[in-house]
Amino acid sequence: VEARLALTAVSEALPLLRLLREHALDLDAAVILVTLLFQELIEGVGAVDAVDLIKLVSESEDEVLRRRMLLRPLQRRHLIRLDGAYSGKDLTADASLPNEVVERMLGGGAPIGSDERIDFHSYLANLQSSDPFFTDLDPGSPDEG
Repeated sequence: VEARLALTAVSEALPLLRLLREHALDLDAAVILVTLLFQELIEGVGAVDAVDLIKLVSESEDEVLRRRMLLRPLQRRHLIRLDGAYSGKDLTADASLPNEVVERMLGGGAPIGSDERIDFHSYLANLQSSDPFFTDLDPGSPDEG
């Protein structure tokens, strides 16, 4: 997989690959992140059993045991969430992607800047009712006035 990606001319522009390079992640981490993304987007599953993710990148039961802490570096970098684990037992957790990571993997837009936030706050503060807000959301709609 890594060799094929290296030969892909557009790989530099792919958001997922930028994320992997930025965090110096290996192929196992890529498989874990992509699995979580597809489970959420395609299957509608918001969390996956951590043990299933480790099994996915392991070749044997012994390897699952040796690699049981594999998700911790991803959690420390805020690339995944591990919820509901028993103390010190990562394999009992539910793993999911934070919304920011999903957006980065999909190439979501740039973060909203402080000036834009101030402008929007002022806009909302000056609204007298919700009608203009909804009209402004869809300026192509004919006025019902």
